[in-house]
Amino acid sequence: MDSPRRSPRKRTASEALPTPSPSPNKPQTRKRQTRSTGSDDTKVKQEGASPSTSERKPKKAKVEATDDSKSELSTSPSKSKSKSATALVDRKLAALRTSLQRGPFPDWPLPTAEDAERVAWLLGEYHGFSRPAGGSGADGLPKFVKREDKVKREQEKGERYGGCGDVPNVLDATVRTVLSCNTSNRNSTAAHKSLVSRFGKHNWQAVLDAPYEDVVDALRLGGLANTKARTIQNLLRETKERYGVLSLDHLHDAPDSQVMEELVSFKGVGPKVASCVLMFCVGSVDSMAVDTHVYRLSRALGWVPDKANRDQTFYHLHERVPREYKYPLHVLLIRHGRTCNNCSASGFATIKEEAKDEGTELKVKEEELEAEDEDEEVRKAADEEKQKKANRPCPLREAGLFGRKVTAQMKQEHAKKETVKAE
Repeated sequence: MDSPRRSPRKRTASEALPTPSPSPNKPQTRKRQTRSTGSDDTKVKQEGASPSTSERKPKKAKVEATDDSKSELSTSPSKSKSKSATALVDRKLAALRTSLQRGPFPDWPLPTAEDAERVAWLLGEYHGFSRPAGGSGADGLPKFVKREDKVKREQEKGERYGGCGDVPNVLDATVRTVLSCNTSNRNSTAAHKSLVSRFGKHNWQAVLDAPYEDVVDALRLGGLANTKARTIQNLLRETKERYGVLSLDHLHDAPDSQVMEELVSFKGVGPKVASCVLMFCVGSVDSMAVDTHVYRLSRALGWVPDKANRDQTFYHLHERVPREYKYPLHVLLIRHGRTCNNCSASGFATIKEEAKDEGTELKVKEEELEAEDEDEEVRKAADEEKQKKANRPCPLREAGLFGRKVTAQMKQEHAKKETVKAE
């Protein structure tokens, strides 16, 4: 039964949101009865299953293994796992490079540069931002906090828990962003605070050396503790193996493409986590991370097709939104999605529909929304916004920007522009 907090909105057949189908290039994986543990052990055991009795070689079955044969037997699964892991990384990086060079919807004409600027300023002015005298472009909209200012802020105000990468340390930013996935600010903050309390601030060696169960226990307050503990320990292990130290701060001086590729190459880290770290920690102006609110509002504005999933939305917006508007649009779409009654999740779909669209379990989505309602920071921001706006209508709805349809003529004009640009 759907939660009474959400009023279902009837959709027409054309508006129904299909579950994203797997990419045709994605290799078929073996179905499993239980949740994946993030290990390739099961796959190795299945692929290396014992042959029938008639096919077995008696000599290998009966002869006691020598030291050399024991070594070979023990390393063989590791080699298989290593090859499998390498192949997975290669596929992830190939998909990343292809998608960044050419988005998933090259024929989709929205958003135009004018659309991005218009929405940014409609939301900016609605939420209290204004262009300074003599300013132009995105001047006056939310801006990235520089690294030195973040360091100074930490020194003056002490440890800030949670967040989505808005810290100076890249490894710390990546861990925090992993903790923020599929949960509320309140839950991710609680999990991060528990992790620091258990192992110490930035004591990554202690987290790496700890038994997996201890890390799970420390993250239990944040939800999906098993998966996140595995991802974090794997991130730390691979970082130490690659660079010899538990630090990713060299990425501060790396080009955007290198930052994205290095982060996505870690198991359990996808474009969303990498783009958040790139945007909030490293400080790229050419990254626009896609969270729940950005994803939902982008679809409502017609900026991506209804069938688009989150990763596709990220790649499409990366290609279409001008650099100077990526950071402010990300910040403003999130703020608006959290505080506008029209643009919150309930303005578009039931909890069940939203969970399906995001590929999130219904129970997890219900807990996420309940926790967000209880989140003091979010509630305070919502109350402040309501007091400021009083009875003002949503600027996006008032401007008639929702439900915009892409016509054949728009696609033709877009194709002509792209042809001219390519020449």
